[in-house]
Amino acid sequence: MTVRDDNFAEYFTLAQVETLTARESRIADLRYGFASGEPHRLEQVGQELGISRERIRQILRRIHRKIYSKGKRQISKGDTAGASACLLLYLESRLRPEEPGNLDRILDFARNELAYLPQQTHALPLLVYLLYGIGERASFQNGWGLLVTDGKRSIQKVQHYGFPVELQTALLSALANSQNGSLSWREYRSIRDQYNATWNDFLAIILKNRLIWNLQPFVLKLKAGVLPIADFHGKA
Repeated sequence: MTVRDDNFAEYFTLAQVETLTARESRIADLRYGFASGEPHRLEQVGQELGISRERIRQILRRIHRKIYSKGKRQISKGDTAGASACLLLYLESRLRPEEPGNLDRILDFARNELAYLPQQTHALPLLVYLLYGIGERASFQNGWGLLVTDGKRSIQKVQHYGFPVELQTALLSALANSQNGSLSWREYRSIRDQYNATWNDFLAIILKNRLIWNLQPFVLKLKAGVLPIADFHGKA
């Protein structure tokens, strides 16, 4: 299959036609607006179809999962001409999701190729699922956490935020020396108060060291197989 000018919207639309039911395609069309150029909020899609916002969210997850799973099956069988396989292979070649600098590449791609989409509610969650196949969970496991979906702060700005090196050292040391490789809220709060850490300090260290962070219950831990970047220089 050949797509003119390596256009993401065309790749996605062909995978959509190949994989989804008519109802699912309608929901994807409304949500992302690749044909119309007019993306919609979850509430708007729900109102159009007479179902709840949460139900639309569930169906979108199923849509993403179906396209990702079909693409992976096609690739495993050598069917690299399948529409879903072409979509996944295109994204992997452009974004190299398992290599260093992946977050910067994803952000740049979203801004340049999906500029008309709201970034943190539409473009980034869609790209993360198609790249990693596990949606919001992938965001947490790569240390991106709430940043992909809260829409309140720039991921790239936080990623490059200068934080106290001493705070990073204290957190990583505490994680390395803990019995289960994780910190509870009480343990983190003690370090936070000692270094007068801000929310942005905390988020920037999570991003830089690809830590896993769960909010409820609060757990901060190292990602298996990933070495923290202990020599990163934050602000003095």
